[in-house]
Amino acid sequence: MKILSELEERLEENQGRIDNLVQHLERHSDLQRAFVNAEQGLLDAGKSIAHLAESARTAVESLNSVQAAFKQIVDLLQRADPEKVAQAVAQVERRLQAARKETAEDIKRIRVVSYAFMGVVLLTVVLFYLGSAA
Repeated sequence: MKILSELEERLEENQGRIDNLVQHLERHSDLQRAFVNAEQGLLDAGKSIAHLAESARTAVESLNSVQAAFKQIVDLLQRADPEKVAQAVAQVERRLQAARKETAEDIKRIRVVSYAFMGVVLLTVVLFYLGSAA
């Protein structure tokens, strides 16, 4: 029985070593998963940075386009005669006032015509009612 007890002792010692090895391998596996996750995170971050760079490039192009348009406007304004611009604005204002006045007069005429039409309809209904009652 001495062999069995010695074998049992060795198995217990080896079981402890195996348990330590399994724990070490589990930690190694966890560490490897963490590296894989970190690598994926870095890849995703790289894609995001590339997308951000493309968006920034597009924004810069848009800003350059807007700047060019503003430069054209400034050039036009610098070449424009302020007196002519003021006259054109005054003319537009006069036309707007005339259009407002015409619109107000048109609204009044529409009201008068609609009241007259309602009167004719009412009179027709009354005459129809009186004619059918007789």
